[in-house]
Amino acid sequence: MTVHNCSTQLHSTAQNNCDYLSSRPSDSAHGSDVDCVHMQETIDRYRRSEGYTTDEVRLPSNATLQRLWKLFEYPETSRAGFVIALLSVTITLVSIVLFCIETLPAFATTHCVKDEAPNFLDPFFVIETTCTAWYTLCILSRTFI
Repeated sequence: MTVHNCSTQLHSTAQNNCDYLSSRPSDSAHGSDVDCVHMQETIDRYRRSEGYTTDEVRLPSNATLQRLWKLFEYPETSRAGFVIALLSVTITLVSIVLFCIETLPAFATTHCVKDEAPNFLDPFFVIETTCTAWYTLCILSRTFI
């Protein structure tokens, strides 16, 4: 099974608009067809400017792996995919903010206990470890699915 790397929702909206334009009476002999062609060209131009490609992507043959792959690669395909995308962005922002906070003089002290062992109860350590675990899960899922 193959999937085009483009927004299905945008395509269906454009198709609905073209269907509407085709069904309405037109002042000129082919006005609605010209409108649809112009709209499709505009959408194609937008897709290219946003980095969408027309390459066909090969999905995994296993149904469970397909579902997982779509969750990470096409978040617009389901609510769970949207939640995963939102979680990824949130974790990235938290990681950036935490990195900046750790450079402030008030937090610049070492987060280690004696003998330079990490303090596993330190909030910075816990948050950084959670972010790193999430990044690792994402990269592994994208690599092996």
